[in-house]
Amino acid sequence: MGVKSLRLRPEVEALRHEPAVDLGAVVRGEAPEFIREPAAFFERTHLTSSMKALVVKALMGLLGLREAVVGRLSYRLSSNLIVLPSDLGGGKTHSLVLLYHVLSTIASSKAPEEAYGKLRVLDEDIAGFVRERWSELKGLQPKVVVVDCKYSDLAPSPVKPLAFAGKRIKTIWGYIAYELGRYDEVREFDEREVAPYQDVLFRVLNESNAVILVDEIGRYYDQSGLEPTKVSSFLMNLAEALTKYTTRNVVVVLSIPVEVAGREGERRASGEVLHRHEVFEAVTAALRRVGAEVVKPVAAADLVEILKRRILDHSPDELRKMAEEYVA
Repeated sequence: MGVKSLRLRPEVEALRHEPAVDLGAVVRGEAPEFIREPAAFFERTHLTSSMKALVVKALMGLLGLREAVVGRLSYRLSSNLIVLPSDLGGGKTHSLVLLYHVLSTIASSKAPEEAYGKLRVLDEDIAGFVRERWSELKGLQPKVVVVDCKYSDLAPSPVKPLAFAGKRIKTIWGYIAYELGRYDEVREFDEREVAPYQDVLFRVLNESNAVILVDEIGRYYDQSGLEPTKVSSFLMNLAEALTKYTTRNVVVVLSIPVEVAGREGERRASGEVLHRHEVFEAVTAALRRVGAEVVKPVAAADLVEILKRRILDHSPDELRKMAEEYVA
């Protein structure tokens, strides 16, 4: 058995361009099926150790845990704010979509064994952890709030406000509070287009039983029409509400924008938009002072396995067996 027996994925064999993973497109039902459907997405995902840690820690934050043993590994969550930095690119949005699918799988499953069967395609340990904590997870009835700043309906702004039940929501803090059923806490701040104080955000977030996914925050600086200092103030107060207070049953996962020395708005091959230094510095400065949990989704050592999973239409077990037969 040689290289000729390898099967390429249909889109690779057809040299068909496939869009980059897009969190907002998944939420809106506009992504291709292999990205939109959890089972297909799990099957195509090479779960790095950091991605696995991200999923586990997000579930820990939701459950109010600081320590957990999953499989044979011990995990510790130091903050309810998890930051995904931009070191290699390409892994941050994929990780956010992965979290979205894990949570939607839990929500749609009627019994622990059903969830276990669906999630073990991704990872046996994560599936086992969900099964073990099933009663707690379902009892929380967790909410998933997606803020994708590429889309006005997922990141309203003064330029493009969102009308909900007679309310005109003008900011992402107003949107998050509305999605959590706590809009009255920030109504004045949303209407006046100013960042809520950290104690206000604590009241919005605490025990909300929610995972909040924030992607492409750099675009919000450029496109919202808000003064950049107001967006930075929101991020700073959000970070402090999640790290300085005893905030429970909520976790915020925030991707950091990619910096570029060249033209603002360029794209990497991964599909990520590159931002000017001022935007990158504004976001990192707002988060620098707090002890956020930092998870780098992809390391250089992961790239070969990621490419194999995206190019070849074989499971890891099939590839392992073929390799053993080839060298025998």
